[in-house]
Amino acid sequence: MLTRPPKKQARLSMVLDQAESVPIDNDSRLILFSDVHRGDNSFVDEFASNKNIFAYALDYYYRAGFIYIEVGDGDELIKNTSPWSIRSAHPDVFRILRDYYLEGRFYYIHGNHDILYKDREYAAVNLSTMRLGSQQEPELLFPDIKIHEGILLDYLPCGGKILVTHGHQGELFNDHFWRLSRLLLRYIWRPLQMIGVQNPYRVAHNPDMRREVESQLIDWSATHNQLLLCGHTHCAALSSPGETGYFNTGCCVHPRWISGIEIDQGLIMLVRWRVETDPKGTLIIRRKILSGPYRLADYFLPPARTPDDETLPQKAK
Repeated sequence: MLTRPPKKQARLSMVLDQAESVPIDNDSRLILFSDVHRGDNSFVDEFASNKNIFAYALDYYYRAGFIYIEVGDGDELIKNTSPWSIRSAHPDVFRILRDYYLEGRFYYIHGNHDILYKDREYAAVNLSTMRLGSQQEPELLFPDIKIHEGILLDYLPCGGKILVTHGHQGELFNDHFWRLSRLLLRYIWRPLQMIGVQNPYRVAHNPDMRREVESQLIDWSATHNQLLLCGHTHCAALSSPGETGYFNTGCCVHPRWISGIEIDQGLIMLVRWRVETDPKGTLIIRRKILSGPYRLADYFLPPARTPDDETLPQKAK
């Protein structure tokens, strides 16, 4: 007798079936960040402390010709009632994002904290323009933007595919009862956070919940023989070829850094950006590779066994 698959399994499969295909090759350059949680610059705006790091990294990738994929929870729409207050708090960040978008180099995937954007009418009203300060005429932001629940990176050199989605799918409160979750977070946990109390039922703050979610994501990836790239847990991960096939960008609200995943000219790597000091004591923002780089092709093709072991990952110069 057939049994019904777990809700997370079924929801992820649905995202895979509906995901838009985005072709990439060995000339493509992509940066993926998730869980930015842009807020209104108030005490509970977790993004505010890393705003300068994030803006610097975005500008670096923009100038280098990268495509930017935001893997969910970009805007914090649970704690904040108005997207306009978020725009006004971080106009420099949104102007960089607009530059990406107008050049066709920006994909927006919604998560559970910005799930309101899956409503096309709501997204059109709140993402097409932005008004800053007391100016009379709004500026263009993301006119006619398409919000995704997932996209499928199609690696053309060998036909392999990577599903990119936030990772909250199938969870009781974060997916099925997200409206109730929004009420609880906005009117109960937001005031408590202002006095230093963290929400123990949030995946990012609860190790047991995080391990359970990660286990379900890895199990789905293995069951469907499908590489899976997520955010949501705030815990960065980059499996090497032949391992689980699960990747996680980490987050942009860590107290001291942001992390993301780069796909650059056929290589994939986990990177961190943070403020450091140089030998003269000057504060600088520095990028560091935490894991990888590995060749994308090695995730899809069986390794060739040669005496020289030519399939070892190339190291970045």
